Amino acid sequence: MNFLSWLWNRGKPAFVPETSDREMADVSRGLSPEKVDAIMRAANGGDVRDQCRLAAELLEHNVEIAQAVSTRVNAVLGLHWGFEPGDDSPAAKSAADALSEEIRTINAECDNFDELLEDLMGALLPGFAISEILWQDGGHIAGFNHIEQRHFTFTDGYLPKIVTKQHPRGLLIPPEGVIYHQFRFHGKDPARGGLIRPLAWLHCFNNGTEKNLLAFMERYGMPFLVVRVDETTWQKERHNIKDLIRNFGSSGGGLFSKGTEQELLQAANSDGNIYFRMKEYLAGAVNQLILGQTASSGDGGGLSKDGAQDKVRRDILESDCRRLERTVNAQLCVPWTRFNYGPAVPPPRFVIDCAAPEDKLAVAQMVNTLAQAGFKADPQELSERFGMKLHYEAPAAPSAGFPMSADSGLSPRPIGLRDQPIGPISPISPMVRGTGAGKALSSALEEWLGPMADQIAATADLSDEDLDQVLRKGLPVKPGDSIGIEAAMTADMRKQYGNQIQGR
Repeated sequence: MNFLSWLWNRGKPAFVPETSDREMADVSRGLSPEKVDAIMRAANGGDVRDQCRLAAELLEHNVEIAQAVSTRVNAVLGLHWGFEPGDDSPAAKSAADALSEEIRTINAECDNFDELLEDLMGALLPGFAISEILWQDGGHIAGFNHIEQRHFTFTDGYLPKIVTKQHPRGLLIPPEGVIYHQFRFHGKDPARGGLIRPLAWLHCFNNGTEKNLLAFMERYGMPFLVVRVDETTWQKERHNIKDLIRNFGSSGGGLFSKGTEQELLQAANSDGNIYFRMKEYLAGAVNQLILGQTASSGDGGGLSKDGAQDKVRRDILESDCRRLERTVNAQLCVPWTRFNYGPAVPPPRFVIDCAAPEDKLAVAQMVNTLAQAGFKADPQELSERFGMKLHYEAPAAPSAGFPMSADSGLSPRPIGLRDQPIGPISPISPMVRGTGAGKALSSALEEWLGPMADQIAATADLSDEDLDQVLRKGLPVKPGDSIGIEAAMTADMRKQYGNQIQGR
């Protein structure tokens, strides 16, 4: 298959695996250290078929590996992504808008771009992933087609070749026909780049541990029937007794003659704890290898946090996102822009928002501190950072219970009689004394509060009921109506203030 026939296949996959290509047997069946070593040695020579098959099968047979890989992949897929202009030129903005609309259309029809990102993250274990770009006439994209890793070989170098019946030694694929994503954990050799190599050994050891644990549970967790018979019964009835023992089910049993001696040698650790400790160690090793931390991590970003992103170590998550960005930018955005806008237009940039979430309480405290210093934050920026629509409104001055002049010097906060300890009434502050309305207000306060100072001071130790009786004298309010008492006192205050104004 030549380059042009692959590249311009009018939106249809160029490679469609046949049904006969489906594997009938698992390569992980009967996995032993010898088999793991053979698979790795074959991959070292470029034959990665069995290694890639093992990577896929471990996700089916090992729950710890499946859970950790799913968490790491979902941590990336759960982030917001988009396409940004290559620069500030109108052509670059137009290209970014057009590519965004084309990808949005593909996603709206079948979520194919999200599937592309998931397929590319599938390179985590085998070390590489390849998806075909379904180009249409005119340089547009119809979608993407993932090709399983087991169909490729690296026997002739570090570039992947696809193996078909017509090309058993592999066909070199065109660079602009596919998206080729790599994990380079162990150098530039794709056969050694994934996590499958250490995970295969951990899975092999875990299999042996589980088999030993099941054997231990069968021996010590299930009843065992033992029948002892004499020599005559042994010769005549042993077959009937065996059938009787089998009728007890899978619990197990044994038939012995009375002259038989047997001894069961017990292990030093007979509670099975050693097997559980081994399984716990292997599960922790899997999580640490894939997620960068174990489930018992107590630091920030540990598994105790909510959300898939917090379960993956921050540097690993950011590294996964940057790898995806580089791959999509170089192998999708660049050729798409060249086909549609020419080489002179800067290609759009694929960006994944993997920034750590802000501590909104800390941001709110910072904004409050800046506001006290006289700096006002932009409401639009705050709305974006807090995720809610905000607008600025100057705080309204609290109203007092009586008219107040701007130059009176008094605080506008009304104070009830029971809000502060009752004691001797202090003289009116000299700051209140002045001319005009301020002087009239000062005189009204002295005339109103002066005669009552001693009476109010004497009520410090009275109960609420006794204080109510004292204050109700001469005031048109109902018993227990503290609000009415305050209103009546305010009205009397206004009356004294009015007399002072009229008598000036």
